[in-house]
Amino acid sequence: MPSQLDNIKLLSARSYNWKSTGEKDNGFIAQEIYRIYPELNPLKNNDKYYDKLYPVKSDGTEYIHTIDYGRMTPYLWSAVQELTLIVEKQQQQISNLINQINDFSTRI
Repeated sequence: MPSQLDNIKLLSARSYNWKSTGEKDNGFIAQEIYRIYPELNPLKNNDKYYDKLYPVKSDGTEYIHTIDYGRMTPYLWSAVQELTLIVEKQQQQISNLINQINDFSTRI
């Protein structure tokens, strides 16, 4: 899987209220996810809807999008692995710099 860091940085976690119930919730906006990961859009291969981001049903009512958070897991996992490698590399660099500083201080 290619790097996911740039894609993940484009996603914004949101606090929102459900239109149907007014209940507060946290998560992502499905259409924002679909712009970055169109393969997660359940309507992707459905020719019934011309506008895949903002479709309406045959009766004219809005189609309610959902997010299958489980299908997002591989992308998030990949980003976590990338970040882990970055942190480990930086930690090694920090350790090396601390050793150099300590070495210089003992010489002075």
